[in-house]
Amino acid sequence: MPATERPGPTEAIVRVLNRAFELDPNAVHSLICNRVPCNAELAQESGFSAMRPTALLGTERLCHQIGITNILDGLTDALGIPRIVVIFDEGPEHPELVGFAVAKGQPNEGSDGNPVS
Repeated sequence: MPATERPGPTEAIVRVLNRAFELDPNAVHSLICNRVPCNAELAQESGFSAMRPTALLGTERLCHQIGITNILDGLTDALGIPRIVVIFDEGPEHPELVGFAVAKGQPNEGSDGNPVS
């Protein structure tokens, strides 16, 4: 991209996320992989795609969960821009976060046409 051309909003967000990952991969990995309990109203709000109820560790209580990727989905959907893809390398021991990219296709679809979450 020429120096005078400004990136679109999703590209700008991806640059910021990749820069943050470059500066502190452990912190960004933790932000991406961790979820926090949330109430049903937030979980059911259009665009956030919170995880369905799961048992809280050490309890029988079911609770919705949400993470930063769900918030990013809500933001990109509200702006009508492509979603952001979190890229993992499927290593021999466990998946490893390697960066972020702009989803291909429609604002809420991946390159295969399936929803991105």
